[in-house]
Amino acid sequence: MHVQGRIRLHGITERMGKGKRQKQVRKREARKTEIPSRDDYTVCYITEGEKKSLFANHVLHAPVVSLPGVNSFGKVLETMDDGRNVLNFLVAKGCTTVIIAYDSDKYVNEAVLMYEQKLIELLSGYGFRIAVAYWNPGFGKGLDDILSINVRPNYELVRV
Repeated sequence: MHVQGRIRLHGITERMGKGKRQKQVRKREARKTEIPSRDDYTVCYITEGEKKSLFANHVLHAPVVSLPGVNSFGKVLETMDDGRNVLNFLVAKGCTTVIIAYDSDKYVNEAVLMYEQKLIELLSGYGFRIAVAYWNPGFGKGLDDILSINVRPNYELVRV
């Protein structure tokens, strides 16, 4: 589905109800945001939250996979319409490095750190170089917060 020049893998909404009072319900799934003519697939980011990923894609010019929450990391393995999952898609596009950019509250929330580690384990089976993004939490909680004030995250490569 094309939305404002960006491609989102998987459906975005489904309509429920009848008549004028239709309600849109968001499906909770992994989405990848890209602008094909401009994005460099060598490095891909994974973060939580669709709005964060849209903004990060705009600033970084790299594909950004958005998860509905840190505990939904397994959604990157769900099969898309073409029979591939998001990770297989990235491999096919030439992605060599995946950067996990979860919110900086991982330093005070053990659950976020635990799910980040589980995602690292999952990614290691696909042959990616894996890095974890970090920044001073004083600049902002999420990737979008720091990018909006022109701060770039630092990266630490993970040994698997």
